Amino acid sequence: MHDFVPLNDESSWGFGKLPDFNALLSPHPAACFCMRYAGHSLKEEGIFKGDILVIDCSLEPKPGDLAVVNTMLGEFCCSRLEKPLCEGGPLRYRAPRLGLRDVEELFGVVKHVIRLYTGNIKTPVRR
Repeated sequence: MHDFVPLNDESSWGFGKLPDFNALLSPHPAACFCMRYAGHSLKEEGIFKGDILVIDCSLEPKPGDLAVVNTMLGEFCCSRLEKPLCEGGPLRYRAPRLGLRDVEELFGVVKHVIRLYTGNIKTPVRR
């Protein structure tokens, strides 16, 4: 049994042929952007300082999504979205130092996380 499946097609491993990572990671290129994560609060989500987040602004956010929001302090915050307090109300998120807040300005939903590894795969690259 294989732990990996070919990415290009089922008949070959595609050596020498890389897939189109732009198409793979951002199906809506006009609505996607990347940010390098600089915090420490998402370790439990498997996201570490230095990871690259691919954020899609075209997706409709829903509770449970990991999203990038603008906090009341004018900072970017990446957090799991939570249900609104009342039907039709704004989604909520947990902001560092601020606690549970209503989403006022949402930039997009995290679609992918890209990580660079060193020789020891347990230790992500630190920047």
